[in-house]
Amino acid sequence: MRRPEAGPGVAPVGAALVGVFLYSLSPVLVRASELSGPVFAFWRMLLAVPVLLLAVAVARRGRPEPVGAGNGWWLPVAGGVGLAANQLATMSALKLTSVANVALIGTLAPLIIAGLGVWLLRERQRPMFWVWTLVAMAGAMFVVVAESGGVDASVWGMVLALVGVVAFAVFMLCARHSSRTLSQFLFRSTVAGAVLLTGFVLVTGADLTVGSRADLLRVAAVVLGSGTVGHWLFTWSLRATSAGFGAVMRLLQPVLAGIIAWLLLAESVTAPQLIGGGVILAGVTAVVLESRRPPPLV
Repeated sequence: MRRPEAGPGVAPVGAALVGVFLYSLSPVLVRASELSGPVFAFWRMLLAVPVLLLAVAVARRGRPEPVGAGNGWWLPVAGGVGLAANQLATMSALKLTSVANVALIGTLAPLIIAGLGVWLLRERQRPMFWVWTLVAMAGAMFVVVAESGGVDASVWGMVLALVGVVAFAVFMLCARHSSRTLSQFLFRSTVAGAVLLTGFVLVTGADLTVGSRADLLRVAAVVLGSGTVGHWLFTWSLRATSAGFGAVMRLLQPVLAGIIAWLLLAESVTAPQLIGGGVILAGVTAVVLESRRPPPLV
């Protein structure tokens, strides 16, 4: 008789919690800075390159680098494009709408990743999966309509937040299916993203000056926090648990981001955010539970 699998241990759960906390702190730091969204994204990507290069060197330690089985270079590049678009759209959105709104839209990431998996990888899902997907999307739409009241900067902020979620889904799919190790993929995708963002800021003529020590510290905190340590801890926790567990853990992000923004930025939490956020969380949680059931045979 097969023994039942043990639940996740203390270490993976703790690593996931720390990772989600660092993810939640990042948007608050971006919104508090005086840098524009594209400039913050540029420095975040550029400064992460040497950090990840060091991580690759430490991970290899004289071992030969594995050669990708047909996707050794293009998946990291595609992931870098997705990562750059995610950083550019999300950090720009944080300048146009609240941290809580961006975080709430971000809870749709597991659904979008699953949707792209069906479209690109022909993965099958049960009917109730899509029912709860629509429930979660309805909650997100409620937040957009109730918080904006018309086509203004807030609406564009929410649209950019959604673009950022889709772009991050592309990055995650590339990361899952790349033949590279995690350190190699993160380094190559970050280099590709940094090149793309460099071209963007040069074409737009953005002022790349970091005018204050506080903003420099905020950029460094994002690079070392969510950009490296947070991402590594969260990804490591997934290897010891499951993707469903990781998706549920990331649902804590809007709650933590809202609390941090309330404490540090004095942002209020409105009734639409609470109602819409509750609908989103209920829908995504149901999707995660539904996805644990076997997929349909036909």
